[in-house]
Amino acid sequence: MDPISSFVMGHVAGKVVDYTTRHFQVQIIERWSKYRAKQFFDEFCTEVELELGGTHSEKLNDSLSKLLADDAGSEALFDAYRRVTLAKSKIIGPRLIGIITAELVLQRRMANEFEDILLTAAENLTDEEMIGYSSFCREQLTLADDPKNEDVTFDEKGGLRIKWCDEQFDSNWKSKEPVSISPIDLGECLGRWASRLKEYGVISADIRECSWEYEEDSERHIDSNGTIREISWWIYIPKPFFRLAEIVERVSQRK
Repeated sequence: MDPISSFVMGHVAGKVVDYTTRHFQVQIIERWSKYRAKQFFDEFCTEVELELGGTHSEKLNDSLSKLLADDAGSEALFDAYRRVTLAKSKIIGPRLIGIITAELVLQRRMANEFEDILLTAAENLTDEEMIGYSSFCREQLTLADDPKNEDVTFDEKGGLRIKWCDEQFDSNWKSKEPVSISPIDLGECLGRWASRLKEYGVISADIRECSWEYEEDSERHIDSNGTIREISWWIYIPKPFFRLAEIVERVSQRK
C-alpha cells in the first residue's frame, strides 16, 4: 500500500475508533452512571428530608447546601458517588448507599466499621444477591423468634446462631461410609451472595464437636458402654448486619 493510501486508511480507522468511543461513553457509561446516580440521589434526598422532619423543598435545598459545604459531608458524598458509579447493583445498591450517606452527612462523620462493610456490600453485590441475603436473614430471624425452634437462636450479643446440620457417631456402630467434616460451603448451601458476604464478615460458618458417654442398659436394649460423638455445622450473622437485610427489604419494595 502506498503512503497516501496508508495515511487515508489510518485516518478513517481513527475516525471509527473516535465514533465508537463517543458512542460507548454516551450510550453505556453515561446512561447507566446517570441511572445509578439518580437512584442514589433520590434516596439520599428522601432520607435527608425525613431526618429534617419532612421539610419543604426550599428549606431542603438550603439544608443540603450547608451540609455539602462541610468537609466531612462533601468527603462522604464523594466516596458515595465513587461507589455508586462502580456499583454492580442498578437499584438497591445505590439506594442503600444513599440512605447510609444521608446519615453520615447529617451527623457530619465518616462511616464506622460496620457501615463501611454495608457500603462495600452495596457496591459489590448485585440486586439479586442482596435480595437473597435479605430473604434468608428475615426467614432466620422469624425462626429465632419462635420459642419452639431450637436450631435458630440469638447469641449473647444478639446475633443469629443457626444450626445448619449435625452428624452423630456411635462407638458401637461401625460404618465404612466416609462422612465429610469439612466446613460448610456457604455458596453451595445458600447461594453466591453468601460467599461474597463471607469475605466481608457479614456471614460466617463454624464447626462444633461434643461427645458424651453412655452405659450398658438392658432395659433400653443397650448392650455395652459406648460414646456418642456429635459434629454440628453452624452459620452466624452478627446483629449489626441485620440492618443490611432491613434496608434491602425496605428499598426493594419501593419502585
